[in-house]
Amino acid sequence: MCILKAKVVGMNFHKVETPVETGDYVILAAEDNEHDPDAVAVYNGDKEIIGYIANSDKTLSPNNRKNGNLDATELQKQIDFSNKEFYGEVDKAFSSCLFIKIDDGKWSYINKPGDDVPLEFVTANELAEIGTVESVTDISELKAEVESLKAIVADLHEIVLDLKLIAISRGK
Repeated sequence: MCILKAKVVGMNFHKVETPVETGDYVILAAEDNEHDPDAVAVYNGDKEIIGYIANSDKTLSPNNRKNGNLDATELQKQIDFSNKEFYGEVDKAFSSCLFIKIDDGKWSYINKPGDDVPLEFVTANELAEIGTVESVTDISELKAEVESLKAIVADLHEIVLDLKLIAISRGK
């Protein structure tokens, strides 16, 4: 597990309903676009694009680099974005840019176009509205629930690996 640092730029070009602040989590996904084949798009929790990881000397200064910030090309060399989105935490938020920390161990799979199952993203607010999130006053309850969810994820991971082995053995 490694913590990487990056700078998010281009925020003035994207109007969002839910701006991010220091301490918020953001989602990073590789995006091959006409301006930058190594582009890494950054989204807020509502899946609104907020900007891109800096990827030029114009957007990432020598001082930014000195402070450990990677550009998008370097970031893609450090972590594999293939069918994955990574999560970063906003370390510093400014009106024109963000500085984020990315844990290379915090990611999830992305459904690519043509997958049988469409990607559905549900925000915490939507969960609260449909009554699946209850008010929790005891932090130990949250910790116990997190541990329970970790066990479920580990079990699901094992099932996925088993299914992949079956598919390979059948030649698919």
